[in-house]
Amino acid sequence: MKIFLATFFTLFAFNAHAMIIKSVEYKGMVNLSESVALRMLDFQIGENVSEEMIDEAIKKYFKQGYFEDIYVEIDKEVLTFYCKEKPIISKIELKGWKENDEDVRDNIIQIKKGSLYDEKKIEAA
Repeated sequence: MKIFLATFFTLFAFNAHAMIIKSVEYKGMVNLSESVALRMLDFQIGENVSEEMIDEAIKKYFKQGYFEDIYVEIDKEVLTFYCKEKPIISKIELKGWKENDEDVRDNIIQIKKGSLYDEKKIEAA
């Protein structure tokens, strides 16, 4: 009987922190497609999901390098990831540079229009 009660309370404690997710939504995600983001999850829609599993999903998304911030809300079995992506470089201006040396310029500074803004790359350039 003691083993049964211990097992019951262990399963109850696990299920108290797990929830069944019926839908996953993404807000603010532009550079990473939702279908790719869904495939990166270690769980499927309809499964029990724990807070640890959601934390691991956030870590995986951060490793992609596209995001400054990600947070999650759960409302009525809907898991929503709110993403703030890093800005994208839309224009590069260099003073005192010959305009016809674009290939040399691109190889030296190694920052291109359309790439993600990265403070370390800007400092290195």
